[in-house]
Amino acid sequence: MTSNIDLEVKSYKLNEDGTLTQIPMEDVHTVFKSVNVLAFYVPTSKRLYIWIGKSTDHYVRQHIPAVEQTIRKEHPEYRILRHFTMEEDNETWDFFSDTKINEEQAKGSISKWKIYQKSIYDEIDSLKTDANNAYKNKDYQKVINLVERIIDLALNIKNFTIIKKQLEFLANTRSSLYKDTTASTGIETVKTLIKQIDEIEDRWQERMPKTKGSELEEEIKTIKSAISRRLEAEDLQQIPEFLEKLTLMGDKSSNQEIKDETNDFVQKTQNEIKKIKYRIQIKSAIERDIREAKERTDNKDFDSAINRLNKAEKLAQDNNLALYIQKVVEQKKLIEQKQKGSSESLLLLEKLEKNIKQYTGEKKYDTALNNCEKAITVAEDIGDNVLTEKYRKLKDELTQLAHEYHKKQEEEQKELLETAKELEEIIEVEKNVLPQMDTYTVDEIIGDLSPNIEEMHNQLNSLFDSHRVEVKNEIKSNNIIRSKSGEVLEISKATQVEETSEQHLSEDSVKQVKFSVNSVLDNPFDELIEEAIIEDIIPYNFEINEIKLNDETPGQTPEEKLTKDGLELKWTLNNIEPKEKVEINYNLRKRVSRTIILSLENQINIIKTHSSLKPLDLDGLYNANLEFANKFKEQLSGVVIEDIVPMLYIYSIKAPEDRPSSEMENKVGSLVKWRLNNIPIDYSSIYRYQLIEIYRFESLKIQVNKLSEEALNALEKGQVNSAYSNYEKVENLLEEYE
Repeated sequence: MTSNIDLEVKSYKLNEDGTLTQIPMEDVHTVFKSVNVLAFYVPTSKRLYIWIGKSTDHYVRQHIPAVEQTIRKEHPEYRILRHFTMEEDNETWDFFSDTKINEEQAKGSISKWKIYQKSIYDEIDSLKTDANNAYKNKDYQKVINLVERIIDLALNIKNFTIIKKQLEFLANTRSSLYKDTTASTGIETVKTLIKQIDEIEDRWQERMPKTKGSELEEEIKTIKSAISRRLEAEDLQQIPEFLEKLTLMGDKSSNQEIKDETNDFVQKTQNEIKKIKYRIQIKSAIERDIREAKERTDNKDFDSAINRLNKAEKLAQDNNLALYIQKVVEQKKLIEQKQKGSSESLLLLEKLEKNIKQYTGEKKYDTALNNCEKAITVAEDIGDNVLTEKYRKLKDELTQLAHEYHKKQEEEQKELLETAKELEEIIEVEKNVLPQMDTYTVDEIIGDLSPNIEEMHNQLNSLFDSHRVEVKNEIKSNNIIRSKSGEVLEISKATQVEETSEQHLSEDSVKQVKFSVNSVLDNPFDELIEEAIIEDIIPYNFEINEIKLNDETPGQTPEEKLTKDGLELKWTLNNIEPKEKVEINYNLRKRVSRTIILSLENQINIIKTHSSLKPLDLDGLYNANLEFANKFKEQLSGVVIEDIVPMLYIYSIKAPEDRPSSEMENKVGSLVKWRLNNIPIDYSSIYRYQLIEIYRFESLKIQVNKLSEEALNALEKGQVNSAYSNYEKVENLLEEYE
């Protein structure tokens, strides 16, 4: 009696190499795919069914006729009375009935596969388009990556025809690499890409199914292909071994045509090897020339390096070595760039060296240090170790000098600010004004101070000539500019403040007293200024009314700092084009400047300060209030004060009524001097100045004269009321300016 196992249906899947893989019947629905060929042996009916998927590859289909023979050979106990072959979608009722296959499951599996297969084909088509475009654009690395992806996808759907065509595409890519590679790709890159292609081809040479035919012919074809690839890559290492095998195979062949073709291929290969060996010698000579040119370039022997490359270029041209021509040309360009860069670097170093010496001598250590740091970078770039070490040592020295200089400046600034804070009890200190006090011993500045008040005042008064507050008529500018190439310049200059009254009229067309000054930076370079720091110092005898940057309201606020010489405004600007000009306009108004000289114990204190003119309701009319208080904790026996009233103003003064005994002295129109005696402790007084612009004053005089003349004319005519009216107008007009 036959066992149940013997009566079970046997199912097989046909492989690319013609072998069969048995599939358990419970899993058979999973292999119903359009790329498979399935065989089913039914022991009960002794029938063999062969099912062929619509998308089965040629490499599988070629083995279908041998399926029955293969089964008989592996299972001689099977008796096959009838053999049925059917294509996908043409299955018979008997097929499903006889094999006990669930038709719904099988067709469901086929349907799912078709959906999956279509998505793979769509992706492959898209990748093929990308690969063709990459090939046209000579992006060979991308071609290789895309082909590998296409092969992986094709393997998923068992389409070896696609894989074969992609391998052929890679072979064409290898040929194009030799012909079309640009100089920018480089020989080493070409070798890397060819190695990748060889690895892919070698890997698939073993995996690709074979077509039917002589195994010897297939092996000969494989070896010929391997030799051709290596000849193209000029890789001669394994070729002699391959030629020996090929010769033996040709001798074994019974086909005379194959023998002759093999012998002819071997002879041509041997001739090509001789040519390749000669080319390798030429390439080696060119590579040697390139190496020597690089060494000479490192030693700054640029002309000799170029001559060496010219020789190499001619050798490459004579032997039609396109890639080596490109490599030599590329190297020549690199050396020429280095030669040009070296010349430019040496010129820049000369400038930097000059700047370092100049700014060190001028104690502009920060700018000297900036140039020194750039010099280090340039020296490193050109590979001059001696210069690099020189500038590094110099940098250390400059860093120390800059540190000491800044430390001293900070100490002086701290002292100035502390003094200004102390003076707030003695005088009114305005914003953006830094009052100063110099202290001397009586011996060093006067000698013997007379006990007589009048003589003491005369002695103190004599100090004004050399110690009065300085009234300046210029601003100082310090510009630090950094060019794109790294050179740093520091430019200092003074610019006169100018009266610009002619350009400013009031609503009633009277000139207004105005002053202005322009701080101008011209880009002196033929290249971009990457950064410019403009430091303008406005003397304290001027206050700033308005600022314009290139005729526009600035979009930034400058940093402000109170210094010994005036209010410093620091601007940071970027990207100033060659020959471009930056102009900062300051609209200014003068201040009243005051010097106070007093004796205290055995000391002489000299206080210097400035007071702003505060506009009143009427055009051209101002007030200036100058305060002085004795906070020295002892009575002051003698004090002299000098006020410098700005020119172009007519002024009147209202002195405090409770002031101690004093005397006022007018000199040269703009100087007002006060002598004060016996000032008690905590006494405080304010001297009030009222100023009218001279142009407004002249206009007022004209109006008064005109009204007075009209009044006199009216009186002569007996028109008393009219005359009175005019005098009343004069009175009203003058009352406004009281």
